[in-house]
Amino acid sequence: MHSSKKTDLSERYQIATHKALAQAIISLEPRMKIILNYYYYDNLTLKQIGQIFAVHEATASRWVARIQQAIRQAVEKFLKQEYRFNSVQIKECLEYAAQSEGIDIKSLLAETEPPNHGS
Repeated sequence: MHSSKKTDLSERYQIATHKALAQAIISLEPRMKIILNYYYYDNLTLKQIGQIFAVHEATASRWVARIQQAIRQAVEKFLKQEYRFNSVQIKECLEYAAQSEGIDIKSLLAETEPPNHGS
């Protein structure tokens, strides 16, 4: 019975985290979404992304790190506001998300942005 309860909790966390991630990605500025698309969907390197935007690879790296941080903060805020999760529950959600095969940035980007993002 205990493992069933853990499964329910895991499922609840996964659903909440998926919703939070989708919301975070939807709320990103268009340029941030394009950069994420290049990085996760098109599997471009930071150097290639830098070349597209005519900036150094290190700048592209900072952009990706900043976007990832913005998403994390938005996810934490969403989980706190919408689900009333405390910091321990939010940490567990993020751990489930990191371990989960079910949460895929590519699919979330595809859901929030048309596939012809670069055309």
